[in-house]
Amino acid sequence: HSKEITAEKLIKHELVHQSQMDRLGVVGFYIAYTWEWISGLIRFRSFSKAYRENRFEKEAYEND
Repeated sequence: HSKEITAEKLIKHELVHQSQMDRLGVVGFYIAYTWEWISGLIRFRSFSKAYRENRFEKEAYEND
């Protein structure tokens, strides 16, 4: 994904997260997101890679 962050891309990115919350419920989203991130931390031993490899972030970046 492009490293350039525009207001439009940020809004689209966050709207994808809103859609994820709509699908999973707010609590369900945060539980799943946190579990995914913690699993990534264990697997990659890197905060940034755990973030980049998080399926919720991947979906948001692919659609921003």
